[in-house]
Amino acid sequence: MNGDVEQTLRQDSLGAARAREKSVLQASPPRQIPGYEFERILGEGAYGTVWLAKAKNTGKKVAIKFFHHRRGLDW
Repeated sequence: MNGDVEQTLRQDSLGAARAREKSVLQASPPRQIPGYEFERILGEGAYGTVWLAKAKNTGKKVAIKFFHHRRGLDW
Protein backbone atom coordinates (compact mmCIF):
# COMPACT_ATOMS: atom_id res chain seq x y z
CA MET A 1 0.00 0.00 0.00
CA ASN A 2 1.46 3.33 -1.02
CA GLY A 3 -0.87 5.61 0.92
CA ASP A 4 -3.10 6.47 -2.04
CA VAL A 5 -6.77 6.33 -1.18
CA GLU A 6 -9.15 5.01 -3.82
CA GLN A 7 -12.53 6.66 -3.89
CA THR A 8 -15.77 5.09 -4.96
CA LEU A 9 -17.71 7.10 -7.51
CA ARG A 10 -21.33 7.60 -6.48
CA GLN A 11 -24.16 7.85 -8.99
CA ASP A 12 -26.16 11.06 -8.70
CA SER A 13 -29.96 11.03 -8.53
CA LEU A 14 -30.33 12.05 -12.19
CA GLY A 15 -28.10 9.17 -13.29
CA ALA A 16 -30.02 6.73 -11.07
CA ALA A 17 -33.34 7.88 -12.54
CA ARG A 18 -31.98 7.46 -16.07
CA ALA A 19 -30.74 3.96 -15.23
CA ARG A 20 -34.17 2.98 -13.86
CA GLU A 21 -35.86 4.21 -17.07
CA LYS A 22 -33.52 2.16 -19.24
CA SER A 23 -33.69 -0.98 -17.11
CA VAL A 24 -35.10 -4.01 -18.88
CA LEU A 25 -35.97 -5.74 -15.61
CA GLN A 26 -39.63 -6.00 -14.73
CA ALA A 27 -41.06 -3.59 -12.18
CA SER A 28 -43.47 -6.15 -10.70
CA PRO A 29 -43.65 -9.95 -10.58
CA PRO A 30 -45.72 -11.69 -13.27
CA ARG A 31 -48.23 -12.83 -10.61
CA GLN A 32 -48.82 -12.68 -6.89
CA ILE A 33 -48.47 -15.73 -4.65
CA PRO A 34 -50.67 -15.90 -1.55
CA GLY A 35 -48.65 -15.58 1.65
CA TYR A 36 -45.66 -13.81 0.07
CA GLU A 37 -44.80 -10.15 -0.32
CA PHE A 38 -42.42 -9.44 -3.21
CA GLU A 39 -39.58 -6.97 -2.55
CA ARG A 40 -37.44 -6.82 -5.69
CA ILE A 41 -36.14 -8.72 -8.67
CA LEU A 42 -32.87 -10.56 -8.10
CA GLY A 43 -32.11 -11.52 -11.68
CA GLU A 44 -33.33 -12.67 -15.05
CA GLY A 45 -32.05 -15.40 -17.32
CA ALA A 46 -32.97 -17.65 -20.22
CA TYR A 47 -35.45 -19.71 -18.20
CA GLY A 48 -37.11 -17.12 -16.01
CA THR A 49 -36.88 -14.37 -13.41
CA VAL A 50 -36.01 -14.69 -9.73
CA TRP A 51 -37.62 -12.43 -7.14
CA LEU A 52 -36.85 -11.77 -3.49
CA ALA A 53 -39.97 -12.23 -1.39
CA LYS A 54 -40.87 -12.32 2.28
CA ALA A 55 -43.21 -14.88 3.84
CA LYS A 56 -45.99 -12.91 5.51
CA ASN A 57 -46.48 -15.38 8.38
CA THR A 58 -42.79 -15.85 9.35
CA GLY A 59 -40.95 -12.87 7.87
CA LYS A 60 -38.43 -15.27 6.29
CA LYS A 61 -36.92 -14.06 3.01
CA VAL A 62 -37.04 -16.47 0.08
CA ALA A 63 -36.19 -16.49 -3.62
CA ILE A 64 -39.04 -17.36 -5.99
CA LYS A 65 -38.44 -18.19 -9.64
CA PHE A 66 -41.03 -17.59 -12.34
CA PHE A 67 -40.38 -19.68 -15.45
CA HIS A 68 -40.76 -18.02 -18.87
CA HIS A 69 -41.71 -21.27 -20.58
CA ARG A 70 -44.49 -23.47 -19.29
CA ARG A 71 -42.27 -26.54 -18.96
CA GLY A 72 -42.55 -26.75 -15.18
CA LEU A 73 -44.05 -25.07 -12.21
CA ASP A 74 -45.10 -21.45 -12.50
CA TRP A 75 -43.40 -20.61 -9.18
